[in-house]
Amino acid sequence: MNARTLLPVLVPLAPAATVTARLPAAFAKIARRLDVEALTLEGELAAMPEQVLAKTSSRSVLGVMNEFAPHGRQLPMDRRPHRPG
Repeated sequence: MNARTLLPVLVPLAPAATVTARLPAAFAKIARRLDVEALTLEGELAAMPEQVLAKTSSRSVLGVMNEFAPHGRQLPMDRRPHRPG
């Protein structure tokens, strides 16, 4: 999740070793659906060459994650919008 925009991006955990490597493509797919301009999207993708999974102390981020989590559990795997491939 981007702490500035609070845009959640869901990707399947498996295979866990590549979850962070799959985040930029999943983000790009969402951004295109939201009609983010190509130049803006390219800049965002260039700014995220490396991702880190970590705890957050942001109450806003935690609140959005808690609000969004049940929606991810309700979708069957074949209908989840951000599957790799």
